Formats: sequence, C-alpha cells, structure tokens
Amino acid sequence: MPKVLNIRHIGIVVDSLTVALHFYVRILGFREVNRGVLSPAKTNALLSINKKLHWVKLKLPVKDRQPYIELYFFPNGRVPMENDSPHHISITVQDIEHMFKKMNKLDLVLSKEIVTTDIAKVFFGLDPDGNIIEFVEEL
Repeated sequence: MPKVLNIRHIGIVVDSLTVALHFYVRILGFREVNRGVLSPAKTNALLSINKKLHWVKLKLPVKDRQPYIELYFFPNGRVPMENDSPHHISITVQDIEHMFKKMNKLDLVLSKEIVTTDIAKVFFGLDPDGNIIEFVEEL
C-alpha cells in the first residue's frame, strides 16, 4: 500500500503577487525559491481552468525538509476553484505576542486575543487576500 511521505505544499490563490509577496516575504519571513507560469492548456489539463497561471514557491529559511507555500495568481482575475480550499494554513511562530502585535498593526487579526491551551498559544489572522492563517507558539 502506498504511503504518504510528507505534506508537500499549500496552494493559495491571490489577487496580487506584489501584495502577497510583500506579506509572506517581508512580514512573515518566507523566501522566494522558484516561480513560473503555466499555459492555459496546462492549467486546463490540471485544474479544468483554461487560463494562464503564475505561481511562486515560498519556503522558510530553514534547511530541513518542510512544506512550502505556493501562491497562485491568474492575471485576468481570480478564478473560483472547486471547493475553494484550504480553510486555513497553520504557521508555528517563535514569539506569538510579537506576531499578534505585528498583524494587529496591519489590521489582519481575526482573534480578539491570544488563546492559551495545554499545548500552545494560538490566534487567527488573515493574509491580504483574506486567506485564514493560524499562528501557533508551541509550549
């Protein structure tokens, strides 16, 4: 029986690569590692969407093998995808209070406060395109 080896990446549809890259790279600390364009024919074969698709791969500056984020941008406007997912992505942070203040300054916080559980401190925020991000500091 085939087994799952790891989570490869999380794909997020964005309205502007410039705005999304500023947020994920300058605010959250990811780095761009690759980018490309899929032709309408290839996008149609993969997703049944007959439009050009620009993608950018982002990773954290850590050497171990970990999932990455892929930003998807359709130049002629956002395309609603079947079952618009993921619901949210979850990011582990080192200093949740600092991140909460940083996200609050950008008016991108959903949670009223940081919630502490037995295993973590957590709050939810948004990226500039409204995708939900869960921020977690493990205890």
